[in-house]
Amino acid sequence: MEDINVFEHIYFRIAGESFSKFDNNRIAYSESLKKILLLIELENRKINIKSNLCTVIFEYIKKTTVLEQKNILLNFKRDIYNERNTSPKKLSLLDSILTDDFNENYSQFISIKLEIQSCFSEIQSKYNLVCCCDLELIKNVCRSNNFQNGLLLASPILLKFAKDITRETSNISDHVLLGLWKYLTRTIAKTSPFSTFTNINLATASSNIQVPFEIIKVSNNIYSYINYNNYILENIFVLMKNNTDIVKYIDVELNCTIKKVNSDLFFLSNNNNIESFQTVKNNSIISYIIELFEHKPIFRVGELVTELKNVLNSNYSTDNIYLYLFELSQTGLLNIKYNISGLDGDWVNSLKIFFKSNMDNQNIGSCAILILEKLELCRSEYCNSEVDNRGKIIDEMKELFYDFFNLLKSEMIANSPPNNTKQHLTNYKYIASNSENDNIQLHRLPSIIYNIHSKNLVYEDTSKDIHIKYDYDKINKLIFNANYFFSTFSFACLDKSSKALIYDFYSQNYKYNECVRVLDFYEKFFKTKINFEKNENLDVDYLAGRPFFISATLQKEIMNFIKREEIHDNINLLIDECHISKKFVDNFEYNFKDVILKRDDISYASFIQLFTSNNNEGDRLLGIVNSIFPGKGKMISRFLQLFNKDISNDLMEWNTKKIPAETIYAENIDASFFNANLHPSIMPYEIKIPGGNCRNAKNNINIADLKIKPNLEKKELELFNNSDKKVVIYDLDFIDVSIRSNLFKLLSCFGPNNNYLIKNINHIFNIYFQIRLKIKYNDKIIYVMPRIIFDRCLIIQRKQWHIPIEIIREKIKKISSLDQYIKYIEIQKWRLSLKLPDDVFLSMSYRSRKIEANQNRDDKKPQYINFLSPLSIKLFIRNVNKYNCDYILIEEMLPDPQNLSTIGNDKFAMEALIQWQ
Repeated sequence: MEDINVFEHIYFRIAGESFSKFDNNRIAYSESLKKILLLIELENRKINIKSNLCTVIFEYIKKTTVLEQKNILLNFKRDIYNERNTSPKKLSLLDSILTDDFNENYSQFISIKLEIQSCFSEIQSKYNLVCCCDLELIKNVCRSNNFQNGLLLASPILLKFAKDITRETSNISDHVLLGLWKYLTRTIAKTSPFSTFTNINLATASSNIQVPFEIIKVSNNIYSYINYNNYILENIFVLMKNNTDIVKYIDVELNCTIKKVNSDLFFLSNNNNIESFQTVKNNSIISYIIELFEHKPIFRVGELVTELKNVLNSNYSTDNIYLYLFELSQTGLLNIKYNISGLDGDWVNSLKIFFKSNMDNQNIGSCAILILEKLELCRSEYCNSEVDNRGKIIDEMKELFYDFFNLLKSEMIANSPPNNTKQHLTNYKYIASNSENDNIQLHRLPSIIYNIHSKNLVYEDTSKDIHIKYDYDKINKLIFNANYFFSTFSFACLDKSSKALIYDFYSQNYKYNECVRVLDFYEKFFKTKINFEKNENLDVDYLAGRPFFISATLQKEIMNFIKREEIHDNINLLIDECHISKKFVDNFEYNFKDVILKRDDISYASFIQLFTSNNNEGDRLLGIVNSIFPGKGKMISRFLQLFNKDISNDLMEWNTKKIPAETIYAENIDASFFNANLHPSIMPYEIKIPGGNCRNAKNNINIADLKIKPNLEKKELELFNNSDKKVVIYDLDFIDVSIRSNLFKLLSCFGPNNNYLIKNINHIFNIYFQIRLKIKYNDKIIYVMPRIIFDRCLIIQRKQWHIPIEIIREKIKKISSLDQYIKYIEIQKWRLSLKLPDDVFLSMSYRSRKIEANQNRDDKKPQYINFLSPLSIKLFIRNVNKYNCDYILIEEMLPDPQNLSTIGNDKFAMEALIQWQ
């Protein structure tokens, strides 16, 4: 096993509201559960006694020869079986027939029936109480400023109802209650990536604490951090480029991919991540422009206009030249450089600096500066305001942006947008024709300017006023185990299909060991319309079949290996827990050394829920792995702007520690404008592409300078620069690669895999053990997956139930007409029969990734359910009826409420992001 280096800055995501707010409810839930368990016990006893009574009567019926007695006994048996009351007259007739033992059992039967009736009445009373508790919890949380601030940006409509519900006279529908309950449970029981529903805090390493980690509460304060949405900046750029007063101060450069092919100019253009290869006929003006850029790489547009004015005849007015350059920029031949990255979190201030530096003494400049200063002031006021005032500030922000749009609309170069900026503005993409004269023919494709909505205007992060310390040695020991386990089994969860796809394409289209410009390869590759998302494993049944990325032969070998190891107790199943020892992993590594991937500077990051378990050895640190990703800052990058710049510098230094010789690490770039996903530069180099949003102007690698060579031993393609240094590409953005540009996707193939599908590792063990755990329910199968624990400290999988959705829907249909408290009882009976715990998370499960691909994004989020909460049960029923899937996944809540982390006197759901290499 190799040494690891844990990045010292660990950040914690902490639920926005305390789980302790459930405490009063849980007392009431517990009381209702006791009564329901009593009811189940009484009903089971009743069934047994009833069966015995009916059997005894049947024997009497067989023995008696008197027809009248036989009829009386037969009717009596029917009364017992159907649980009807028998009249005293009938009972008196049976006195002479039935024994004292029978009469005693019958008396018990009647007594139990009465107890059951009483129990139902008590449960109804308890049900009404827990309904009131749920409503009080909603009212309590809805009074929280933090919760209201989150709703302001997430769902302004629900915010209105959240305020209404705190009033005693409010009458709120079930639909609204369930909407509030959904947000409430998400902000209490789990963490989420963004907003005030989750707080972000950094932890510092310490050697002076007695526990693995400790949290010291300083105050109840919540600190807010606000940034404007960068999509607004994207459309401000469109207006700036169109304004003759402004554009003269903007820098312009030649497209970095231009290649002369005979009399044509060939280059790659990128317009809002729509990439195309353009061909433009060269002419005297374009030739002169290219010649200018050979002597000076960057011009201001105004300087370039002056240069052209000096050599062109008087037929060309200044406006004509501006329009001509504007059109060249639309083709992509010229790239506008605003020197404000689309990834800049503080772009309002950057814009203000631009106008102060260039147009401070002009009317449009001074007006722009005034508006931008007001926007900065609004941002500051927003952070320190209550929710009601925040709503007013958002309205003011919107009006200021509309004023800014209208200001920039003056003196448009061409195709001025409509007067009402709040409606759609129109921009055009221009594509040059092949005409030989100096004029450019234009083809126009409309796009729509950003229409500002309140929820898209700003995004917010919050942090608590707390200090978190952790014991580096204890965390390092836990992560050492995590690294050993995941490094060994990563072959099962890495999708290498994209890398294999481009390697196969290379082999079929190029000579042996041929060196190819990456742009030439890109053009040829995408002309074939090959889709990176195509995956032959989409139809694999991961519940009952083999895991993704593992051949049937290899799976059989692994199953036989597990069988042998189980005999030696290196892996075993204890009730519902699969325990994996280090000896098992050692032996696996030895037996499957040809399968295990080579570890060339692999860096991991994982969201882990840490908690301690008390046993004879003292406090033992346990970690539950929620997900695992590539490291190098990918999952922390989005939050770096919240912390001191030293954190970003430390991460940059950490990323460059293990770079192999003759190798360059570069971050992938495209033309995306990020909102909450932007981050500062954390890699030594970035890829420069036409229209791309670079953060690091000093260390850019021109895409035109990159070339592809095959690694014949690994059967992979590798990327090299002009100096023949290997270039490893990293995607460190907090955004799905599937919505990036095609070039971005291609370049991502020249670096580590973008994701690790941990469920595929788990599935290796699920397949082996599920035959012992699965439940036959009527004519269907419920797949139960065990809790998987490595070396008694690392929980790789929580216990899961994959239930065919038809089973639950049939149950819901049967109870749909019953009273609410009877529905409540029936759901308890059903879930207790499957040994489902009180606290679970509900989500969709799929036997095929094809079904998974087309789902509502919100429906994919795990939903906390407490089966003893009436509102949770209503939400459970609503979601099951709404989900478009073939299975429902129910997963235990772990750590359970008793083992959640404590801040002050309150318990919170929280998880740590830990990176290592």
